[in-house]
Amino acid sequence: MTYLKKKIISWSVIATVSVGLFIYMLWNRGGFADFSLYVFIDACFYPGIIMVLVGGLVWTTSEGVFDVFCYGFQSVYAHMGGDRGKQAEDYTGYKKRKSEQRKYSKPMLLPYFCIGGAFLIAGIVLAIIFY
Repeated sequence: MTYLKKKIISWSVIATVSVGLFIYMLWNRGGFADFSLYVFIDACFYPGIIMVLVGGLVWTTSEGVFDVFCYGFQSVYAHMGGDRGKQAEDYTGYKKRKSEQRKYSKPMLLPYFCIGGAFLIAGIVLAIIFY
């Protein structure tokens, strides 16, 4: 898959999820039947904060913060009978292998922060103006 195609898919999926959360919040809070500005502000704020937090989680994961947990689960699985014939890899080897893999597969963080930030800023600006 080319980089441009991956980029388009990433932006469109994140935008679709954000707009879907926005519509769900409007529908769930009765925003379509009884329009209230508070419902609209909430519907903007929640998808924005969720997308920004998910983007932060993707970033921390891509930096290797959770490697200890992944290594722990893999070693427990290997010792409990998952791969009896396979020698367990030590943590330094695991960390080195994962850092080599991360060099060539960087996640796209910009869509999370741009789309989520736009919803978040819209919710904050509306809250400041109308409260």
